[in-house]
Amino acid sequence: MKVETPFNHFVPKDLIGNLRWRMAVHKKILLDPKYAYVIKNACSKDPLFFINGFGWTYDPRRQPSSKLPFILYSFQEDAILDIIKAIGEYDILIEKSRDMGASWCCIVAIFWCWLVRAMQSFLFVSRVEDYVDKTGNPKALMWKFDYLLNNIPLWLRPTNYNENTCRSKLHIENPGNGSVVDGESTTGNVARGDRRTAILLDEFAAVVDGHNVLSSTRDATNCRIFNSTPSGTNNAFYDIRQTDIKKLRLHWSQHPIKSKGLYTTDEHGRLRILDSKGYPNDL
Repeated sequence: MKVETPFNHFVPKDLIGNLRWRMAVHKKILLDPKYAYVIKNACSKDPLFFINGFGWTYDPRRQPSSKLPFILYSFQEDAILDIIKAIGEYDILIEKSRDMGASWCCIVAIFWCWLVRAMQSFLFVSRVEDYVDKTGNPKALMWKFDYLLNNIPLWLRPTNYNENTCRSKLHIENPGNGSVVDGESTTGNVARGDRRTAILLDEFAAVVDGHNVLSSTRDATNCRIFNSTPSGTNNAFYDIRQTDIKKLRLHWSQHPIKSKGLYTTDEHGRLRILDSKGYPNDL
């Protein structure tokens, strides 16, 4: 499914400019509440506009505030669009370096679909239940989902959403459009007999019973999202990586901060600088 991004270019991607843009939008809505419908409509049509303009993420390493505007790097924008295109259609595998924001990208892509598309049904799966849903655990997938929901403006939240009735252990419902997200830990019978729009299998290389999970989830959905850092060859993630599955590779060299000063050498050992901005001008 094609995903359009007609409004994303309106959102500044630098931190100060982004925060000022958000403040300006909120002020305009306070003066003219009908403007909220204009912005909400744009968010429903453009996931990148929604995330860059109104999403928030969490990083406890950042001080004095661990709450950060969710401003996507270009490689993350591409990844999110690829994930959304796959949802409901085909399997996709994400091979990632650590600390590339891959889990957040998967969750925010599903979050946008849950928010704006009717009657979607998603399943989050990780190797233990505490990594799926545990109060106060930022590592848990549904904790991240809650964080996204709780930090968007009230006028962007689902119609009639009430945490007491719509959120329970391993389950969250959008009462405005009937979409749901559930969670399970990985067992050999996960999702067997189930029917889902998409299933997120997080850190799949670490799943001991991975081959049985492949079997049990195969007929439950058209879209399984296999997200993991590689871990050798003796696991189901490696085996499915060898098939013709659609693949995304989020390598650290794509990250503009991690790749600062990136260089390589040619076959003769001669230095070739790939990121000249990481070096003094007189180098």
